[in-house]
Amino acid sequence: MMGQLRRDTSQSALLSYKEGVEVLNQSVPNPIYADTILLVGKGIIGGKVLNGSHHGQQAVALVEQIFQGTPINEIPPVLKSETQWMFDAHELKAQGIFLSNIPPGSQVINQDVS
Repeated sequence: MMGQLRRDTSQSALLSYKEGVEVLNQSVPNPIYADTILLVGKGIIGGKVLNGSHHGQQAVALVEQIFQGTPINEIPPVLKSETQWMFDAHELKAQGIFLSNIPPGSQVINQDVS
């Protein structure tokens, strides 16, 4: 599972996601999963991912309600993050994982057109 990694220095600077993926791909033979849509298609096999665009839309909808005069205590909180299963066909193939083995309804990018 890929999160954001730190450099091995005294400053502990964060690696960019791209650098982190490169480090992991060079270090482990196993599939690398992530929880953010930002990494799918960039060397990560996929996973149940969060989509920042969707979260931004949710935030805008909440702010619009406030601007329209809805009292904050009447606006229901967002209690669950929207996630979706998303995989990269190139990475699945490289790991020997068949499409039949991923969750039904998953979005698959980089599929060969047949």
